[in-house]
Amino acid sequence: MSQKLLPLNPRQMVGLADGNSFYCSCEESVQPWLYGKPIIVASNNDGCAIAMNRLAKKYVKMGDALFQIADTIREPGIVTFSSNYELYGDMSNRMHSIWASYVPNLEIYSIDEAFLDFTGMEGFDFEKLGRDIIRTTRRGIGIPICLGIAPTKVLAKAANKLAKTDDARRGLYIIDTEEKRTEALKKLPIGDVWGIGRRYEKRLTAMGVRTAYDFSVLPREWVRKNMTVVGDRLWREMNGTPCISLELAPPDKQEICTSRAFGKMTSDFNEVKAAVIRYLSSSARKLRNQHSYARRIYVGIETNPFNEYQRQTFRGYQIEFPVPTDNTFEMIPYALTILRAIWPHYAPGERPYVFKRATVTLSDLIPAEAVQLNMFHQRPDMEQLRRLQAAVDEVNGPLNLDSRLIVLGAELTGRNNTRLRREMLSKCPTTKWSDRIDITL
Repeated sequence: MSQKLLPLNPRQMVGLADGNSFYCSCEESVQPWLYGKPIIVASNNDGCAIAMNRLAKKYVKMGDALFQIADTIREPGIVTFSSNYELYGDMSNRMHSIWASYVPNLEIYSIDEAFLDFTGMEGFDFEKLGRDIIRTTRRGIGIPICLGIAPTKVLAKAANKLAKTDDARRGLYIIDTEEKRTEALKKLPIGDVWGIGRRYEKRLTAMGVRTAYDFSVLPREWVRKNMTVVGDRLWREMNGTPCISLELAPPDKQEICTSRAFGKMTSDFNEVKAAVIRYLSSSARKLRNQHSYARRIYVGIETNPFNEYQRQTFRGYQIEFPVPTDNTFEMIPYALTILRAIWPHYAPGERPYVFKRATVTLSDLIPAEAVQLNMFHQRPDMEQLRRLQAAVDEVNGPLNLDSRLIVLGAELTGRNNTRLRREMLSKCPTTKWSDRIDITL
């Protein structure tokens, strides 16, 4: 059954901007000597490659373990860094601020991506405007970006993808006519369409649907029947009808979790306790940032499941707070109660477990204004705790687990082996005076 394609609406345009090889570009922006060099950024504890620039992709694949590719890295002179989330977070905020100055509304999609709402700007030259956004971002913070502009979010995603792969476009791809829409969708493999998962990709490919254009000309009735409302929404967006609105205020999380592998595995209770308190502090700070309270807390510890020479265990438990709370100090006794309950007890001569990871999850979240007090629960001086918590948050500044000025005494041990191993960490001159770049003329 044939269907008429819906006309494009040039009055309602949306852009998707993202930073190219963002983590690597951040390193380049504060270390100009890196330009033209292959760069890798490692995961937590310097375990594997999680980001690389175009030059490094010739030698390394995403997820490669660093110890396995040590020789591969050495020969072409690849520069490797530990993840510097303080730097990446600050550069992300600066980049999003630049983009926000050009449009009435901005939806932050990820640390290096955002949707730009051009509604009401139909009189603008989008080619000129797009080039200006790209140029200002590069000059302002040193980050190269790509920008796709189209009438819908799905088409903007497609345009952004093509802006990266089509060198002739120089980082900007605009879909503002029916001809350009058709051209763009024919260039885009079906697996690269935003919202098409692997299951649907496999099914559609078996049917001969190889490109986004092939999908866009499928009968809408078939899409609706076989891919539910999600597929129908994608089909309509591909054909120029906006039906995925911008989320200007991201929805609150329903649970907040902090889970990290330790810098060094340990069987020491105090070291694991320090990690649990540190992760709790992080989760509680995120909870306060979204103005929510938690009803439940979960604590879990686990060994390394990939080490066949060590004993394996996974232990965890959750309990409910007597009264919902967002205060770290009030949560600590409950976290430690769980940890003591799940900590293994050994028979004489029994080999202890060596733990690799701890997890703290705050769940059953409610808005702060919806909290009801429990008349049967005696709480400490909450006003005093609240003032203390606010003072700690103010001194520590933006949330970062590893660069806080004030930490709790329970987080400190003699060795602190559970802290992340970041042996190749770069400096952060955008947020630390001690890391500033001195220029001598």
